[in-house]
Amino acid sequence: MTSVEEAKILLNEAKETANCDPDEYYRDFLLGRTTAEDELNYKAEKVEFHSNILTELNITLTEQLQSLLTEIGADEESDDDGMRQVRPYNVDNHNHTPVPIQYLDDNEIPRTDLVKDFIDHITINDVTDFTSTSNVAFQAFRIKNNFSPDLVAFRKFTNRQIVGSNYRVKVTTFGDQEYNKLKENPVALPDKFDAIHYDDTFFVINPGNFERIFDYFTEYENDANEVFSDLRDSNINIADYPKFKETILNSDNALRQMRRIRKRGKYENLTRDIVEELVSDWNLDVYVDGDADDDQWEIKLDDFRKIGDVLSLLDDDLAISGMDFISDVDDEERFIIKGLKETRE
Repeated sequence: MTSVEEAKILLNEAKETANCDPDEYYRDFLLGRTTAEDELNYKAEKVEFHSNILTELNITLTEQLQSLLTEIGADEESDDDGMRQVRPYNVDNHNHTPVPIQYLDDNEIPRTDLVKDFIDHITINDVTDFTSTSNVAFQAFRIKNNFSPDLVAFRKFTNRQIVGSNYRVKVTTFGDQEYNKLKENPVALPDKFDAIHYDDTFFVINPGNFERIFDYFTEYENDANEVFSDLRDSNINIADYPKFKETILNSDNALRQMRRIRKRGKYENLTRDIVEELVSDWNLDVYVDGDADDDQWEIKLDDFRKIGDVLSLLDDDLAISGMDFISDVDDEERFIIKGLKETRE
């Protein structure tokens, strides 16, 4: 497992590679297109760019990495110094402000195979363009030579990059000539990247886009379905259960929390008395319905925009004893007191 200090060194090395001499490195720009298979897969295709365009991408990537290194700062010990942190990748980091720069080794990603053709030192010969973008999932800018690790920068594709696609007539000047109609829509290239791959390590800058590219939400949905199955077989009843499930499956943040809920398994210990006590103590926007003398009780939620309160009950993240450490935090032990995360001395 790469340490935080090792990750910082790698990030700096990646910046130096991005700031390379174009004459000494091979560079290309690839599109990752989804295939027609049932399981998500990508096909790598190359877009032919003039070397000046590739150099502009070099500059963009170098400036972004330099900015990230500046944001890290000199002192990484405190969460309260306002500096951006470097942390091992963890789904819980999504709630940190600012979101840390995260890193993970190739073998920690559930489906590294999705980008094998992009991060392996191979030449992509299939050529494409931006004429059709309906199945373009992401873009990758690669810098490589035979003497240092390859650097690959990933960016999720958005149709907003196709400039002026909603306008019938687009014009520009060519040299000193009069305005004339453009035959094709201009394409805006990335001005920042979501993830960087260098020396068998991924650096995650935009977790949401990274999760989309690498199909993490399929994993989160599997976690959610496992919890749904456990709840169905337990004594925990949730009113309007179909809507409860639908709301979770349609929310990225809720799905992320379901991974933590599934891994911790605290919901298995919930009872009516515990739920009622937590609802009262923390003034949650849920309530317990059913006769106190009847085993048939359920958790009710009038406003499903407040579904986070139900998830907090299932996660038991409202009040945890000092000996009950949160799982999945690698670099420090944390626990929750009065709804706030504090570091245990």
